[in-house]
Amino acid sequence: MANCTVCGKQTTNKCGKCSNAWYCRTECQRSDWKNHKKVCKYPFEIKESEGKGLGLFATRDLQIGDLVVCEDPILYLECGRPEEVLISHKTFKEAFGKLGREKRYQILALAGTNLKAAYS
Repeated sequence: MANCTVCGKQTTNKCGKCSNAWYCRTECQRSDWKNHKKVCKYPFEIKESEGKGLGLFATRDLQIGDLVVCEDPILYLECGRPEEVLISHKTFKEAFGKLGREKRYQILALAGTNLKAAYS
């Protein structure tokens, strides 16, 4: 438990983005937003990792269970058994191969490197 940043009441609710400010009610959070938004940051930054492309790097210590990022997958695989994807890369490769050329390029671009030549 901590004390509300605005009124000082005990609370277990913290800012969902940065986890550094505590609020007991929505009204307290809203009233503090003008000040808090200046320092509120995600717990990570995106930067180049040598030889691996872009990656997420923590900007503060994270606790077990902290949500770092939540997003939809860029590629869904439909197969009989989910464990197939883990056992063999063949299922992924087949699904990837069914995509149009531009969609494959978009996915490959996420690695931060130019892989178009390898898949042309």
